[in-house]
Amino acid sequence: MGKWMGIAESIAKDFECDAALDRIQVIRKHLDRGMTHRMLCVELRVLRETIDNGLKNQYLYRYPKDKARVLGNWRDDWATVTAAFPSTQKDILECVDLWAMDHPTASVFHAMRILEHGLRALANYVGRAFDIQNWQNIIDEIESEIRDRAKKLPRGQQKNETLQFLSVAAKEFTYFKDGWRNYVSHNKSDYDEHQAQTAFEHVRAFMIVLSSQLREVAP
Repeated sequence: MGKWMGIAESIAKDFECDAALDRIQVIRKHLDRGMTHRMLCVELRVLRETIDNGLKNQYLYRYPKDKARVLGNWRDDWATVTAAFPSTQKDILECVDLWAMDHPTASVFHAMRILEHGLRALANYVGRAFDIQNWQNIIDEIESEIRDRAKKLPRGQQKNETLQFLSVAAKEFTYFKDGWRNYVSHNKSDYDEHQAQTAFEHVRAFMIVLSSQLREVAP
């Protein structure tokens, strides 16, 4: 009986059913003192009714199966990103969770917040600081540094690979800025679930690429 009372207590706590918690304490006292089977049946029926009443005004959400699967796999799907940028975890979870709960515009907003960790790391890599500038300004600064490196770095494979990585990354941030970030940040557009999924999948793929070369920088 102790096991079942523990389960009932856990449910009552999860759903903040104070009346049920009070009833459980009453039943436990009766059990300690000894009670007949008939009395126990009556008490359990009252407890069930108390829990039922406590659940009447509760709001629950059931994730669709396909979305629940994506949400359940978020740690594995984003493991490369979170390893390089640990502070992205909160925004990643909220991004995927909001999409799964059918709040696609909010999901896109958090996807853009994920990107800011990568933008800060890219700026730091070229000797710039991303603090309060808007995206266009810091992207311009990054591209200016890339042009300087193109002139100063010695010729060779290393230079080519470095410039290619930096140039593609800077252009990708421009793409995200013009395609999503400006619209969702300034309340200019709403998104459906397919657009939001496209956005965060692009963000994940790009952040994985950045993770091969960059690491988190403290804001």
